[in-house]
Amino acid sequence: MVSPQKQINQLRTHFETLPSDKKQVFIRNLIQKLTGNKDIEYIKFLKDCISDYVSNDSNQDASIATFEDYDTKKRGKPWVGIVTGNTNLFQTHEGEPIGFYTGDTKKGEGGIMYVINPLEGRIYGYGQKNKEDKTKSLIVYAKYHNGVFLSCDRQGKEMLMLK
Repeated sequence: MVSPQKQINQLRTHFETLPSDKKQVFIRNLIQKLTGNKDIEYIKFLKDCISDYVSNDSNQDASIATFEDYDTKKRGKPWVGIVTGNTNLFQTHEGEPIGFYTGDTKKGEGGIMYVINPLEGRIYGYGQKNKEDKTKSLIVYAKYHNGVFLSCDRQGKEMLMLK
């Protein structure tokens, strides 16, 4: 069984790849599916409630990195994880993913790596495995501070702002 968070991430990824003119239809269909109600006024009301909730939510997903298209035979899929107190890197926390990627990893599509509800002061690591030479794999560390990711070392010593 797929976890609710994974289902949400899959829907979010699909939603972000849609052209803007298709997003309204997607939202309407999703609300219809969830509620079973086809009354357009009811659906508009729910969509407005959801929009208000999202725009007022202080815990937003944040982009940490952008990846270009890649050869899946040479490079692994992009990943993100948290660095714990003993500097181990974990890609899940309490069974839930740390982030999500907008590109199609099976096709090697470029995309944006997001951290789900980043925490102030937390250190994250992200990267991409080089399948041909693991010593050339990409691993970058960043600390979330005041709404942005700052490049840092594994212990959190800040270096500069990312992006």
